[in-house]
Amino acid sequence: MATARPPRAESAPVAPSAAAKPGPWTVRTEISGKRVAKALAWIFGVPLAILVVAALWGGFVRMRATPGASDGLFAVTHAPMSVADATESVAAHSTKTLDATLPYAGTFALEVAVVRGNGMDIDVRVDGVALPEFHAKKAKSFRKSARAPAGSCSIVLHDGTLGIISASSSDVRVVANLSP
Repeated sequence: MATARPPRAESAPVAPSAAAKPGPWTVRTEISGKRVAKALAWIFGVPLAILVVAALWGGFVRMRATPGASDGLFAVTHAPMSVADATESVAAHSTKTLDATLPYAGTFALEVAVVRGNGMDIDVRVDGVALPEFHAKKAKSFRKSARAPAGSCSIVLHDGTLGIISASSSDVRVVANLSP
């Protein structure tokens, strides 16, 4: 005998109750602006920060490794700077020129000392114009400070002796500084 089955009742969709709380196994599908901002900060912020630090470090290393590269920094900040600091050998009856850049107008201090040899004729020119404050004839020691304009600076050392009775070459210590 066949028993009849009762007809199936259609199940109605159940609305979630307000009191029901999601469990730990549920996935959140809502996206908050705060979470998006945090994600974007990590995605773009961290690599960007690394890139900025690397660029600053590279610029610092390049500035320290390239002679004259920091002149732009001195021009902006008007910090005291060393223009020349060297010992040069000047042959008898010859001229030696030390070129430098004065990135800003300021007080130019020059000290020239003959370590060994003959007295030197000393001249300083900025953009081809001689500065009369920095002129000496046959000086073994010279120290002077005066205002100088910005521009291309040339420190000219000339040994006018023939080198027959005098020394055949001279060692000259040159120290030049610029301050605002």
